[in-house]
Amino acid sequence: MKKIIISLALCLCAGFAAVAQELETASSASGAVVTKRGTPILPQAGDFAIGVSANPFLDYLGNFFGKTTANSAPTFGWSTVTVYGKYFLEDNRAIRAKLTLNYGSQKDERFVRDDNLFANDPLLGATATVKDVRKTGTQALNLNAGYELRRGRGRLQGFYGGEVTLGYGKINNTYTYANPMTDLNQAPTSTTAWGGVANPTTRTLKQKGGLTVNLGLGGFAGVEYFIAPQISLGGEVGVGLLYTTTGQTETTTEYFNTSTGQVEERSQRSGNPGKNFTFAAKGGGDIFLLFHF
Repeated sequence: MKKIIISLALCLCAGFAAVAQELETASSASGAVVTKRGTPILPQAGDFAIGVSANPFLDYLGNFFGKTTANSAPTFGWSTVTVYGKYFLEDNRAIRAKLTLNYGSQKDERFVRDDNLFANDPLLGATATVKDVRKTGTQALNLNAGYELRRGRGRLQGFYGGEVTLGYGKINNTYTYANPMTDLNQAPTSTTAWGGVANPTTRTLKQKGGLTVNLGLGGFAGVEYFIAPQISLGGEVGVGLLYTTTGQTETTTEYFNTSTGQVEERSQRSGNPGKNFTFAAKGGGDIFLLFHF
């Protein structure tokens, strides 16, 4: 076992030594920063860059060393992901875009009494349970497009510029109840976990959240460090004005109509479309990993 550990350590040391040699920089005749082998380290006019938010990787490393939470390895399958893209017009100027997506669903299950079994066998039904289910679906997209200026010496590069923001988002909930509402059971046992009562005469079936639209204008500034040729790790902060408007929420409920003797549904809208908005300064920051080619 000791030999295996020593061998692995030697391999790692050799690998780091090779990388260190490759990363040593020199100036070419044109003034560009290159490796000893002549490989350009910094992006040049005509290059593209693509990258992702590095926050999940940093969280993973932090949990690994701190042991504060369950430490699942990061993947490219997060429900929320930010993708970066750039095109360099010149060595020190670029147009850029940042796309943040958040699409996902979540299921919440709650156990309640089985009314049908309890009605037929109270002794057995007193402990039997069935499940009410709530499914929450999230949809959100945010696009930033901007113009970037850069300056710096060697591997450390600073950048700044302006950008516009356009985004939208909404949240929908659907509810499924194990105990149906009938003429014999007009107030079935239901979970109280989602703001209801134990035996409601009216239950929520769907909630369609109002569409939220964002429109903004702002600036950003940050730094990048090229850890390898054409690979950089950086961070930025931004500040700007953000206008937000939110539409109405539509709620569908069910109830037993004693006049018709049937279970019926009705929908109702709430909120004031066009009046629920904010217009204020907004700041933010992120850590990213970029690949240039």
